[in-house]
This record gives sequence, structure tokens and C-alpha cells, in this order.
Amino acid sequence: MTRPRRLPPIQRPRLTLTVLLVFLLLLLVFMPLRAALGWADLGSRGIGAREVGGLVWSGYIDDLTVGQTSVGGVAAGLDPLALFIGQLRFDLNREGALGRPPLTAEMYSGLGRFGVRNANLSLPAAGLFGALPIGEFVLQDIDIAFVGDRCIHAEGTVRATVTALLPGLDLPGGMVGTVRCDGDRLLVPLASQSGLETLDLRIAGDGRYSTRLQLGGDRSAVAPLLAAAGLVQTGDGFVLESEDRF
Repeated sequence: MTRPRRLPPIQRPRLTLTVLLVFLLLLLVFMPLRAALGWADLGSRGIGAREVGGLVWSGYIDDLTVGQTSVGGVAAGLDPLALFIGQLRFDLNREGALGRPPLTAEMYSGLGRFGVRNANLSLPAAGLFGALPIGEFVLQDIDIAFVGDRCIHAEGTVRATVTALLPGLDLPGGMVGTVRCDGDRLLVPLASQSGLETLDLRIAGDGRYSTRLQLGGDRSAVAPLLAAAGLVQTGDGFVLESEDRF
């Protein structure tokens, strides 16, 4: 009777490694997108997904959220090349339609880093930063990078539409600014065309933020109404400040 052939000792580790690599490859190929988003720990940054479906390479997010604000549905897929540098990088996109603006962005997390690249999208802003009179943010060519909770790079343009919730605040042209890092935080400095109205948003990597809305010029005609709305009169005009987190 012929005995079964035994593998030479040197081949056993190779076989084990091959089986392990095949298992990991199959795991990646058939991994649900929801699991990969969970590993990226985006919730600690204030980014959520109420419903996720599909595989990691070609899935969808029915309701992408920033804080309590819904961005809506987007297609999402993991970039395999970014895995070689220890990052989970997701390509997000959506074609424009009636009542649904187009969206493109790359969002990544890994090795203590978090950020977004090439982001072009419209973000509903009502309630995003508390009682600020902002209706929508339009992000253009936004690149932002955090290491831990520290902002290390930021560029791109943000435009904001202003809702007339405060007396005497009528800005049909909205406000605009170029993002940058200010110390450890991301700074979004917005200003009206006249420069009399400014809004500074400072955002930390863990989702904490502070806001400072300043209304300059002569506001004496609406001063009691602005005070009733919570604005404090200073030597430079009226100021409304707040702190919170997404």
C-alpha cells in the first residue's frame, strides 16, 4: 500500500501563506461597503451613513450625513491602490438631476490621518451650525487633511447662501471664502461682497467647531432686534458666537 506523500517541511509555510493570502483577497473582494466604512471610523469625525449597500468596490450610500444634515444618496467605492499606503479611500460621486446637485469627492482615513480631496458638492447648511442664517454651502475644489485632530492642509473655495433670518441681513450675493488651517483647526473665513458681514467657522478634526458671525456698519435701526436674536454689540458691530460639535 502506497503511503500518502508528505509535503517537505519547507513547503508547509509557503502553503499556509498562500492560503492566507487567498482568504484575505476573497475577504476584500466580497467585503460589504458598510464594513469598510465602519473600519474607517468616520462617525468620530461627524460623518455618517444611515443606509449603506453593495460591495466595497461598488456600493452606494442612500443617505450620507454630516452632523445632522443629509447630503443625500451617493455612489461609493474603495480605491484599492490606497490600501498600499494604509488608507481607506472612498470615491464618492453622484450625477446631477432636478433637485439633486452633482457631487464628486474622495474621502480617506487611516494611520491617524483623515481628509477629503477634490470635493465639489452642495451641502445643505440649515441647522448644521446651530442658529446661523446659512442655507447652503457650495464647496469647490476642496482639499482638507487632518493628522489626528490637527489640521495640516486646507485649500479650496466655499460659498454660502444666507437666509434672511436676522433683521437687516440681506445678502443676495451670499458669502465666500478660501479655506485654510488656523493653528490646529480648519478655518472657513466667509465674507460678504461689502466685507461688512463676516463669518468664521473653525472646525477641529474630532467634529468640534466654533462660529463667529460679525455684522459691521451702522445697525442702529435694527439694534434692539439683533440684541433680541442673541447678538452682542461690540465696538466693531454685532457679534454672535457659539461652540458645539457635529
